[in-house]
Amino acid sequence: MEGGKATLMTGAGLEAFLVDAMEAVNIHFIGSVSDLDNEEKEGYQPEFVHQHFGEKEQIFGYTDLHVDIHYTSASMFIYPTISFDKRIDKVHKDLAPDDIITQLKEQLPKGEMDMMFSSRDQFVKEIEKQESFRPAGTLVNKYSVVNADGVKEQFEVYKVSESSPEFDSYLARVQTVALWYIDACEYTDNSDERWMHYFVYEKTKSSTGGDCVALAGYMSVYNFYAYPQHQRPRIA
Repeated sequence: MEGGKATLMTGAGLEAFLVDAMEAVNIHFIGSVSDLDNEEKEGYQPEFVHQHFGEKEQIFGYTDLHVDIHYTSASMFIYPTISFDKRIDKVHKDLAPDDIITQLKEQLPKGEMDMMFSSRDQFVKEIEKQESFRPAGTLVNKYSVVNADGVKEQFEVYKVSESSPEFDSYLARVQTVALWYIDACEYTDNSDERWMHYFVYEKTKSSTGGDCVALAGYMSVYNFYAYPQHQRPRIA
């Protein structure tokens, strides 16, 4: 926040319009329209917000602010929604609230501005494509676990070691999630052929009963040179 705003806040008692971004932001993974409409479904709080909202991790200009970041569960497109009780420019016309959408866009990968939707209808169309999503790469493992409710969940692991425009865009979308959970996270330059990527998908059912997957996690590995003619893979 700029010094002028801070002075006005202290002098005029505007602390109520200064929001802790860690508490305001929630991340959701959406596999169906019913998921999007389910207001009771809990999201995930981020571990870090400074890359989006500055070192103080604060958002200025709102009260009772909620910033919900919705991701399609497989293809990883974004639809942010913002709700609040009051906005500072309606109370003090000489003050402007932080432009949250612009702050979010500034952290998107270069060339991937269209991964964020401003229209709910556009996002719903992308949700409906989740059933046809197919993971890139080679299937290297399958496994299952029994969750806390006693339900068996099935997972698949895919390895991708090549670069293509379509996959590189997908990888960039996936890595936007990492900015919320890894301090000082940076996007991968996938043109470097030493990179390998592993993706874990949960096998699920769509709202129509069809088979589909939801991204459960990913890991990037870099093959470092090891003397004299070997490689040493390390998790990046």
